[in-house]
Amino acid sequence: MEGEEPQEREETFEERLRELERWIREQVAGARDELQGQARRLLEQLEDPATELREWLGTQTGRVQDLITQLHDQATRVGEQLERQVQALEAARQSLEDRVAKQIEALRRRQQELARRLEEVAPARPAAKKAPTKKAAAKKPAAKKAAAKRSAARKATARKATAKKR
Repeated sequence: MEGEEPQEREETFEERLRELERWIREQVAGARDELQGQARRLLEQLEDPATELREWLGTQTGRVQDLITQLHDQATRVGEQLERQVQALEAARQSLEDRVAKQIEALRRRQQELARRLEEVAPARPAAKKAPTKKAAAKKPAAKKAAAKRSAARKATARKATAKKR
């Protein structure tokens, strides 16, 4: 019996090993199936949001392109309007310049006409006359000078008196 016991033990050990091996395989297969199922469910759950995100991004790209187009159009309009305003300012400047030039020309013509009329009205100037030779100025006698000074002094006094009476 003793000989049979180790053999029996070996068989039971081998059987147990086989059972353990089979159990491990089953557990691994079950875990693999479970993980695959979870992965499939996760992919299904993510598929809808991913599709929605792709669609949303697609619509946003169109919106961004529309916005860029609108901004480009506005910039073009602003540029055209600015060009029109610059042209209008240039035309106004040219008009003012022409108007001022006409007014200056009219003033010049009036001035020339006035000068011509003055020449017609003014007596003709005689040809250059000889300047009279300087003669010694006659001196006033001292008595006349003194009388002139006195009369000026009398006039000043008379004025003062008249001013006080008023």
